[in-house]
Amino acid sequence: MKSPISALIVTLFFGLSYFLLFQFQVQVMGTFDFLPMVSILFVPAGMKFLGMLIGRGWGVLGIFIGRLALDLQVGNSIQSVWWLLNNVFWLVLPYVFINHYLQRHRLSDDLSRLSAYHLAVLAIGASLISSVGSQVLVFIEHQPVYSFMQATWSMVIGDVSGIMATLLFVYGARRAFRH
Repeated sequence: MKSPISALIVTLFFGLSYFLLFQFQVQVMGTFDFLPMVSILFVPAGMKFLGMLIGRGWGVLGIFIGRLALDLQVGNSIQSVWWLLNNVFWLVLPYVFINHYLQRHRLSDDLSRLSAYHLAVLAIGASLISSVGSQVLVFIEHQPVYSFMQATWSMVIGDVSGIMATLLFVYGARRAFRH
């Protein structure tokens, strides 16, 4: 069990990191957008993935707070059932998948045994769950002109590429500071 101070630090780290990476995504990497709000390289997905994998419950809370702050900043309504359902599909269900996978493969206590294969399965699985769930809600609520499959696969590709870019960055930074 983490101390309250370390839990607060983890929550704030992931919340602020997600918020800032999303700002970076919109301001700098907007040219990677494939569809409205769907990027072919979505870097914040990497922070979301690390929040779920490393930060666990406190990391998920941080990501939720970061997304809440973003929605409040742009004036999105956070008082609707759709907003709550979107967060369940976008964040909670992928987190449940990650936890189940880690427990099933006896990796939940020692992440050092995670292989590239495990990371790929976790990244793809969490991205698929998040993307399908989010797009189902978008299509029910807004009925966009683009196809469901196009939106879903674009979101999966953007999330997985953002996760892989983030993991490569963390790996490179870890190696650089190890020496």
